[in-house]
Amino acid sequence: MEALVTHPMSRIDRRQVFAGALALPLASALPGVAFAAPQLAGPEFPVRFNIAQGRAIRHRPKVAVASYGVSYFYTGRTLAPGADGSAMINTALYGVSPGMMAEVAEAGCQDLRARLAAAGETVVGAEETRAAIAAARTPMREGNRNSGRGTFDGVTVAQNWLTLGSTTAPMVAGYSGEPNSMIAGLGARNRLAAASAELDAIMLTPVVWVDYARMRRSSSGAHGRVVLGLRGAPSGFIASAADARGRLVMATLIPTDDGYSNRNYHADLASTDGASTLQALANVNVSDARIVADPARWTDIATSVLRSYNAGLTDAVRQIHTA
Repeated sequence: MEALVTHPMSRIDRRQVFAGALALPLASALPGVAFAAPQLAGPEFPVRFNIAQGRAIRHRPKVAVASYGVSYFYTGRTLAPGADGSAMINTALYGVSPGMMAEVAEAGCQDLRARLAAAGETVVGAEETRAAIAAARTPMREGNRNSGRGTFDGVTVAQNWLTLGSTTAPMVAGYSGEPNSMIAGLGARNRLAAASAELDAIMLTPVVWVDYARMRRSSSGAHGRVVLGLRGAPSGFIASAADARGRLVMATLIPTDDGYSNRNYHADLASTDGASTLQALANVNVSDARIVADPARWTDIATSVLRSYNAGLTDAVRQIHTA
């Protein structure tokens, strides 16, 4: 059964999430889940991309997965202002470790490479891609991880996230979970252009944004569903190529909608007002929700969500090359 978290209109509760007890890394050190070899399994849900300026990069016949990362949210605060006060739900995710998400990122990278090849794209080898990026002295994200805080939709006003890169395609600086890669990627732009020209390839640098709850607000209060899903990225500059003069030109590829799985990933929920069972919390109002993930279920669904993203991205690349 899908778990619900709701909170009716009341005065703002200004307490910090769990009295400030959450800090990186807040995920428990649960063991990671081993992955099988990448398979072209079906996606969790359909994902479509809006494409802008695809014609600017279609002259490069090959495709290189230059960088691949996954950003996952782990805390959030949703406000719903009203005439008689404001409702607020603080949420936090437990049981998902950075190591688990690094494995998810690697599985996603391998899946994207396989999907592109299966769709008929000429995919540059991983070692050849890394060598070209290194030869161009492309700045890489230190530690292959990044973190940040902010909101994309104006509903959840304070969300923290962590971004982990794959080992096959480590994250390029500026394309590693920054809210605006057009600006953050300035230092890497000419370097990626040199690598693109060397490989004669479109350079893909996607970051997939994964959320742990779908929050909403209305005149009746703040509410949400405990489901794992795909959030639209804050920046769509994930496909680029060198033009005839060696300058980097970019296309914008952004998922048209957020998508959420219908499968449960959580092991339990609890409130800071007192421990509660999952069944009880599905039917009571809470202002703070502690969501505990089951590692195996989370990993399975998160990997499937990345397959959904990859399938949509592959379709977008095919549209660019065949238009």
